[in-house]
Amino acid sequence: LGPAGTRIAKPLRLSMKDWLFNITGECGYDTAWDNEATSFGSRIFLPLFFASAAAAVVWVSWATRADEADAQNLGTPEPSEMRQHDHNQTVRMNQELSDAPSLPKKERMYHLDFARIVGVCCVVVEHSGGSMYSHHDVLFVLQWVMPYLFLVSGMCFAMSSTPLWFYLVRLSIVLVIGVSMNWIADAARGKDWRHDFGDTIFQMFYVVFLIVFAVLGAPLRHALKWRQGTPDAPSSTTIKGIAAVHGLVCLVGFTFLAFDVPIVNVPAERGIESWKGRAKVIFDNSSAIMGMTGGCFFLVALACVVRASPWHTWILLAAIYIPRAVSPFAFAGVPHNADLFFFGMAMARWRIKGKAIIATFVSSYWPLVVTSLVIFLTPEVTGRCDLHPPQTAWLRFRFYFIELVLVVCFVAGAFRVSDPWGWTGWLTTWALFAYVTHVAWHRLLPTPYGAVVTYLSIVPFWLVHKAIAAGSFGMPANAGSSRPEGAAQIRYSTPTSLGNSYA
Repeated sequence: LGPAGTRIAKPLRLSMKDWLFNITGECGYDTAWDNEATSFGSRIFLPLFFASAAAAVVWVSWATRADEADAQNLGTPEPSEMRQHDHNQTVRMNQELSDAPSLPKKERMYHLDFARIVGVCCVVVEHSGGSMYSHHDVLFVLQWVMPYLFLVSGMCFAMSSTPLWFYLVRLSIVLVIGVSMNWIADAARGKDWRHDFGDTIFQMFYVVFLIVFAVLGAPLRHALKWRQGTPDAPSSTTIKGIAAVHGLVCLVGFTFLAFDVPIVNVPAERGIESWKGRAKVIFDNSSAIMGMTGGCFFLVALACVVRASPWHTWILLAAIYIPRAVSPFAFAGVPHNADLFFFGMAMARWRIKGKAIIATFVSSYWPLVVTSLVIFLTPEVTGRCDLHPPQTAWLRFRFYFIELVLVVCFVAGAFRVSDPWGWTGWLTTWALFAYVTHVAWHRLLPTPYGAVVTYLSIVPFWLVHKAIAAGSFGMPANAGSSRPEGAAQIRYSTPTSLGNSYA
């Protein structure tokens, strides 16, 4: 950061011998992008784009209604036939808006569990000395680890019937435990945690974000649940009010962006390594964040007003990824995670258009899908490109295209798995323990022994699972058996922050 706390862009760290393969670069907060969110072009493009997306949401709903009206006008059915048609139409709409319409009400969506478990395993590596994997984007980790964690958290929050206050209490308990573990480790090392407490919070900022997103998303959760239950009902004043508030937030953000004025202006702070310095960079783009993330929020709420359609999922995806590719800024990954959380909320109640075709194609031809994604990968563009987007629009397109494909495959159910031995219950409990404690172990022990201790802690959880399955703790012998129901019972005995995984 410069003397006034402003971001100083370095020369474009990019070498392109050709446009496809031989590209070398680095992603960082001080990158000089080919365009920025505060440029004149972005200040014109972003408001027009989101206005067009809102118009598309309304038009799709109107076109769907018009098609249904035309279908009803063909012929003159008898009253009994009309009643049967209305019933079939209601059933069809409920299925279209459901993320898993063919599943029983309480069947578990195991791919959500595995996304959290495997995602936490990768986070442990990142925070325990293995950052070189994300630095080189090994196995596309930048395009699915954090996106899936926030996406799944949003889906589970929207599907949960838990009252907001209880959800926040559970999150707060996890937050306090995690921060306390980090504080104990810092105090034991003699670290000056008082002047950089943000580093003590560290990985638990994920839980802080979930608390904030849950509070902001509570009205939207109500709107989504209402619209799914009453797909053809006129919108109530409450639902319209929710959409109006989020539309106003988006409008205010883009108004400030038009004058290149941040909504939140924090004091200057030297050094990007401090948490205050990073916050300064993020808040300098607060107007763009408010406009873009608020715009995605508004599109979901607007769809609840006009009646949601499976096509709205694609409009929302376009609103999430196109602006990211066109108008980058430092730490763009933070609001991008918020977008994915709210998108996950929508996908808990909506269905993506073409869901069955996507799921069948990917599950049948996944080698071709993976090979195609490898071609889009840029292995010599290093750094946290999920936090700080690549330098050029072409590189950003390639990066976000991979993430988009992985997100679409996930929400379409192409990655659905089973759990015949009931492992997800105790693995999810271990994943919560590992996420809360792994940073403390890493700070107390030399690399890589912190990660070793974290991964070895899986053994006691497995032994407890086996003991419960055998009835050693006075529980029924099948309580922890290989049946998925048993795994679910073990899973919900802990105050996790991730919600449920039932369809």
